[in-house]
Amino acid sequence: MTLRAAQPGDLFLLLLPTADPQATPPIWQTEWQARYGGNCTQPLHVSIQRFTCTDPAQLPALADALQMATTAHKAIPVAGIALQPLLSGFRQNLILKCRLQQNAALHALSDLTRAQLTQQNLIPDFPWYPDLITVLEDIDPIPVGQILLPTPQPLFIGNELLLSRVIARNTYLPIRQWQLLD
Repeated sequence: MTLRAAQPGDLFLLLLPTADPQATPPIWQTEWQARYGGNCTQPLHVSIQRFTCTDPAQLPALADALQMATTAHKAIPVAGIALQPLLSGFRQNLILKCRLQQNAALHALSDLTRAQLTQQNLIPDFPWYPDLITVLEDIDPIPVGQILLPTPQPLFIGNELLLSRVIARNTYLPIRQWQLLD
């Protein structure tokens, strides 16, 4: 199945670590940057789901439903198992994605999000579990294909959810952000 690139107006539910304004990129990210070039993606996040909601009046109730359904979830450890260079139609450059090690907590959050969107008569764009995150943008050309990591690389602990709207390329409007259980 081919998925269209993100577009202005799309909504995303993102899993991210608690923001630290003083934080520098993690060592693993700067090491990959030194090897592959480009810029470190900040904030690091897992796109749990993408969808559209054309009725602005529906958005507050949707945000309430998503927050209420997900706040009981515990923080989710996110680890990578492979690197994958891809051409991003949305960013219009070569990016480095990291394939995620799947876990039951990530699957449960994804299933719950799909169910909440369906209950709100919205159509989730991602029919699968989140499996890739962008770690570098605008990288130098590297060999095509997946690069397996020797051991799973811990990326971050996802303990916040952010509902956000795409405004334009590299411009996003945060709608609501909330914590998961620690």
